[in-house]
Amino acid sequence: MAMFSKKDSFEEECEKAEKEVISSIIDSRMTMKGELIFEGKARIDGTVEGNINGEHLILSEGGMIQGDIQVSTFVCHGTLEGNVKARMVTARKS
Repeated sequence: MAMFSKKDSFEEECEKAEKEVISSIIDSRMTMKGELIFEGKARIDGTVEGNINGEHLILSEGGMIQGDIQVSTFVCHGTLEGNVKARMVTARKS
């Protein structure tokens, strides 16, 4: 008789997001205008003016997004002007 249940897909996805290496970065000196679509893990240190669709997104303290976000996981340290649709959102105090 098993005492522990199998992890659900959400828990597995969260663990994957934590372990995954950041594959794309919008630098603090960059401003991107338009739709951003990506796979894997991305970090935004600069400004994005447009909607974002991807897997795992980190918005750094100096980063800013003006647009809607649709991702699996979103960690927000910066400024967001838009809507978020995600399975997991972490908002950090800054």
